[in-house]
Amino acid sequence: MRYLITKEKQNTTSTGFQYEIADAIYCSDFSIPELQPFFINDTCAKNQSLPLNPNVNHLFNQLVYKQRIGVGERIYNLEVKSNINGYHLKADGSNYQILNHSINAPIKTDATILLGPALILNLAMNNVFCFHASACCINDKVFIFLAASGTGKSTIARFFNEFSNSHRIADDIVAVKIINKQLTILPNFPQLKLTDKQQYSGEKIKLKTHFLFINKDNEAKISLTKMNHIESMKKLIGHTVATRLFNPLHLEKHLAFCHNLLFLSESYQVSYQHRAHSLFELKEMLDEL
Repeated sequence: MRYLITKEKQNTTSTGFQYEIADAIYCSDFSIPELQPFFINDTCAKNQSLPLNPNVNHLFNQLVYKQRIGVGERIYNLEVKSNINGYHLKADGSNYQILNHSINAPIKTDATILLGPALILNLAMNNVFCFHASACCINDKVFIFLAASGTGKSTIARFFNEFSNSHRIADDIVAVKIINKQLTILPNFPQLKLTDKQQYSGEKIKLKTHFLFINKDNEAKISLTKMNHIESMKKLIGHTVATRLFNPLHLEKHLAFCHNLLFLSESYQVSYQHRAHSLFELKEMLDEL
């Protein structure tokens, strides 16, 4: 179990709101509307592992990242520092302390930061890595669509979700873990662009997985080309969320994770025209894999 806590209630929380996210249960002392689809109950045991002193930000002395950057639909002044115990994240003056089993957030927390960089860093500390991608199950296989924003990965997932042999797993972020040497897609990761009913909150998925790197080209005929591990590795790293925020330890773990992940899956480069007929052609190709 992990915890989402506020500084003011850090040592007094005995009950709170439980949410199942990815491979963990988080207990929060405040309700988070964006996590309502993953709500379990409103009681959780008092955490015995919370940091005793919330004012230890000066101890996070390794500057990892400092820049003005877009997160979601907003621009933030983002700064990340780390030490052996975790991370201190500052977004427009709001502070988040991220340890292995807890996220210490301000009372008036920003859901985009909490469920974006803060949550993703906490998951990475626990060997769960998130990819900027959409994903679908088709004929008992998983297809993860990785592409730059605006390329059409959400459109592809929405299109495939209309077929009886397919269902959408994710719209924008896919959380993945290797469990018992098997690639596992984790449920219950908040997709902020989807409604509560559209969130995937089923079982962990352990099926044959294909990574599809999408290249929109309105002049080219749709194609599906298998990629080697070196090419796939470069692209997979480029589509991992928050890698620029990782300290050297977690960056090293992530590189090893991607290396192992590609031996448990197949990768393809996809060129397609962002048009309806191309989506039908792509669906036919994937049905045959």
